[in-house]
Amino acid sequence: MREIVNESTIENQVNIGKVEELHIHEKDTREELEKDVQSSEFWSELSSPEDIRNLREKFIEVCKDFSTPKLAKYNRNLVEGKCEQRNYDERDISSLKFIIFDKCQERLIDFCEDNDGIYLTKTDIETFIDGYVSDAKAIINDKKKAHSYPNISDDFIKKMVLDLIDECFLSFDEKGIYDD
Repeated sequence: MREIVNESTIENQVNIGKVEELHIHEKDTREELEKDVQSSEFWSELSSPEDIRNLREKFIEVCKDFSTPKLAKYNRNLVEGKCEQRNYDERDISSLKFIIFDKCQERLIDFCEDNDGIYLTKTDIETFIDGYVSDAKAIINDKKKAHSYPNISDDFIKKMVLDLIDECFLSFDEKGIYDD
């Protein structure tokens, strides 16, 4: 018994095949353009910051009574973040670090211009970190319109911010403004 093939069924299958082919081609094209090579290169061209304080020293410098257990927690988060970074391509991490650094420097500069030598509370520092994280999420989401970045959690973004503070690219005072 011969099966009767409807002409519209064949046409639909051909159209579905073309759509799938277009999606595959579009995906291939995006993959060729997806890495943010420029930000990665900018990161590698940055000179070492003049601020040589570590994470703990930056906290204590602006808030002498910051709790030891809370500092220990931030240090654990920092170490966890450095370990998690190993799960990603080095170019992706350097691109992310550059765009986060660049965006968060704006917040730091604005803060320092408005608050000359101010002493911060624990809450102020945590609000500052939350601001850095918020800025980081915003710039990553914006840059994803033109480039592909790995899917990362808000927790990982916070750990990257802590890493940038520890690596002396961010802080809570004027000493952390990158000047190069």
